[in-house]
Amino acid sequence: MVRARASAADLDASTAVYVSAIQKELNAVKSRYASAQCYNLNLPKDVAQLPSLIAQHKVVLDILPAGLLPLVAHTCLEVRCSMVSCNDVPEEIQELHHRVVDVGITFLCECGLDPGIDHMLAKQAVQDVKDRGGQVTSFTSWCGGLPAPECSNNVLKYKFSWYPKLALQICHQSAGYLENEKVILVSGEDVLYKAHPIDLDAVLPGIKFEGFPNKFLYQYLSAYGLQSCKNFARGTVRYEGFSNAMLALIQTDLFNDIAVPQLQPDAPDITWREFLSWLARGSYDDKELGKCTAFKSG
Repeated sequence: MVRARASAADLDASTAVYVSAIQKELNAVKSRYASAQCYNLNLPKDVAQLPSLIAQHKVVLDILPAGLLPLVAHTCLEVRCSMVSCNDVPEEIQELHHRVVDVGITFLCECGLDPGIDHMLAKQAVQDVKDRGGQVTSFTSWCGGLPAPECSNNVLKYKFSWYPKLALQICHQSAGYLENEKVILVSGEDVLYKAHPIDLDAVLPGIKFEGFPNKFLYQYLSAYGLQSCKNFARGTVRYEGFSNAMLALIQTDLFNDIAVPQLQPDAPDITWREFLSWLARGSYDDKELGKCTAFKSG
């Protein structure tokens, strides 16, 4: 909920608080920074403890899943504490703007990679063109956090550096782009099928990348100063082969969000091979697993 990363010297000069539902994380912080204050808190279960904890501090750094942002934001407003978050700004948070300003605190959201750094670089590039007397009629932005090429050593060629569930959701959430002043919408089921090679040799020569569309919002055009832009696209970049691997996993039903009895905490132990066999055939007999999963994923 509240995370502060600092040097030992920084911690001597201020109070750093680390709040997590995972005790192992808290122990690791405490072993490194003896003066850090650590609290075990599990939201939304322990929401009653949140106001008194936040009220002791000046700023909350929220890195919770996006669905919990409103809970933290409303609590911060209640106790008049500023908040920083890397999450998108949903309508519920936008509606708090005037109240936040009136009480004299700051809510700073969308300050991660996407959204965040991508917005700032886009705005800088657009402004640079305008400062030189030009006009942007077509805009394309590719964004993604990737492991170093030598570390992309799995079938996805990708490793999680943020909330895994959301990192995977972007692979099957609806997207869109502007083409010749017309909005083209892409359903979540079709997003990965829209993946195509992209040329980034100018910055990383010799490495093959691919990209697929991200969400489209008209507010991006006004935020970037591109109201007259005819073509506008924001996309996610990955190493070549990511989309095909993800499609195979999706088609094998590994991204079904329905609760599975075999994976519940009180269920008997099961190997991943047995689980894949059950998904593919409804049986734990894994003799034909390879053929079955290959057929199911096309």
